[in-house]
Amino acid sequence: MVDYSNFSYYPDRKEMDERRRSMAGVLAVLALGVGVGAAIALMFAPQSGDKTRKNVSSSLQDGFKSGVKAAQDAIGALEDEFPGLRDKAMKALKDVNVKL
Repeated sequence: MVDYSNFSYYPDRKEMDERRRSMAGVLAVLALGVGVGAAIALMFAPQSGDKTRKNVSSSLQDGFKSGVKAAQDAIGALEDEFPGLRDKAMKALKDVNVKL
């Protein structure tokens, strides 16, 4: 008798499922490692909990602000460059149409 429990209509489905399970395991181990590392770091911190929390909060806020600024700079650069890119793309399309 044929075992249909591992049969899938899509031949790559089984491979994709295995990759997902593998990736989920890797991410779980990574998250566990980050959590354990953070806990150990906080236990051996050379300052009080309140001071550590304030430092962490301040660092996160600074990082968020710098991330927002970097994103705004990147968006501004893309907005400045977009008209030039659009012209180049339109020219390339015209060149392709001429050759066809």
